[in-house]
Amino acid sequence: MFYRTLWIRRIEDAWKRKPLIWLTGARGTGKSSLLQSLPDCTYYDCNLAEVGEWIKDPQGFFKGQTAPRIALDNLEGLPEADEALREAFTAAPDLKIIVAGSPGMNLSARHQGILPKHRETITLTPMTAQDLEDFKQEELKHRLQQGGLPAFFQAPSLEPVDLDAWVEAFLEEDIGGFLRVKQFSLDRFLRLVWMRSGVTFEATAYSAHCEVSRPAIAKYLTLLESAHAVMVLRPFTTRRPTEILAAPRVYCFDTGLTCRIKGWKYLRQDDLARLWEHYVFNELQAHFQARHIHYWRDKRNHAVDFVLALRDAAPAAVQCMWISDEFDPGGLRSFRVQYRHGENFVVCHDVLMPYRKLYGNLKVTFLPLSDLITALKGLAPA
Repeated sequence: MFYRTLWIRRIEDAWKRKPLIWLTGARGTGKSSLLQSLPDCTYYDCNLAEVGEWIKDPQGFFKGQTAPRIALDNLEGLPEADEALREAFTAAPDLKIIVAGSPGMNLSARHQGILPKHRETITLTPMTAQDLEDFKQEELKHRLQQGGLPAFFQAPSLEPVDLDAWVEAFLEEDIGGFLRVKQFSLDRFLRLVWMRSGVTFEATAYSAHCEVSRPAIAKYLTLLESAHAVMVLRPFTTRRPTEILAAPRVYCFDTGLTCRIKGWKYLRQDDLARLWEHYVFNELQAHFQARHIHYWRDKRNHAVDFVLALRDAAPAAVQCMWISDEFDPGGLRSFRVQYRHGENFVVCHDVLMPYRKLYGNLKVTFLPLSDLITALKGLAPA
């Protein structure tokens, strides 16, 4: 079991603000292992019959805790979880609690309504750059090809059967356990979205293939996003007539599954560039938890990979480049015609130290991923 520094620090910080943490994230991201690694925290698996029996007396269960924090895993296995947690803070007002369960729980209105004023949500992403350090395996190409699900990352190779097993479990347990949908159509839709990962999403392009209506496709996308099977990037816009206003970009949540669905056994330079964009998005998701992250594109197809609209700060523009020498400033230049103020970053795998370049009046900072996160966090007022 590995000590995942970034996530344990985030959980500790969240407990300073709220007594209850809802840990969510895609199937296989390592939620159970993370809960079991938390210091001074007693771990309970709600799928175990004895745990269910103990919590039938929630006052006695929570009052009797000797550790200052407890972790309740597989919360979907506890039929009266909402009532039990409501009693927890009456019985033990100083107790800190973290809960986790199937990502399909996000589809349930009942579970969404559990103590919203007392809780903070943390979404566990596939492995970050800090996780690579913690796992003592910092080879980036390995992370891009194997993906960021710990079991897949540590396996000698990732085979198509692994992808099929993940999809089957996701559809039957994470989705089927909470909603009734057409499994065939959702399976086909998920695989098509992953195959087209990173492109602009148009619902009409999927309805015929999946044999459902366009509104059903829109519903499926919301469902997959809620269950963390896809990452949805919405456009940054102030509704100017030249901008793309609504069409999102949709990404497979993990680079390893992207490689498997596309059949990429040997990564070419273009493949690495596309996976690098996915990896940067994952890092932004981990640190900013999906808040403030957008993309930008105008109707002449000038585009910026990521725009961070942090509160009280000018929009920061981020372009992803596997090879820094291949950078074209056209997208950033067009963006800054519309939005004059804000920092411009190019995040590159082959840049070790930040440096700046001028393209006419456009000032651009080239930097590695770790420095990008530091720079972006520095833009937001404390």
